[in-house]
Amino acid sequence: MSTEAVLRSQVIERAWIDPEFKQKLLSDPKAAIMETLGVALPESFKVRTVEEGKDEFFLVLPSTPSNVMKSDVKPLASWS
Repeated sequence: MSTEAVLRSQVIERAWIDPEFKQKLLSDPKAAIMETLGVALPESFKVRTVEEGKDEFFLVLPSTPSNVMKSDVKPLASWS
């Protein structure tokens, strides 16, 4: 698991059990992560926290890598 994935898991797990952390995470995510987990994110990073509802599905699209060609992208799954 990547460092980013580990941090993401830690943040989500903490938000589930700590309502104060969750509120801080929603209002000031960088400060919440620094104060609670001791991780300083670079100043250039923008962090946005949104709370997903039970009837919502958020899909985050990362930047397209420069070495990906359209012909290389194949669907891996489909909705049933």
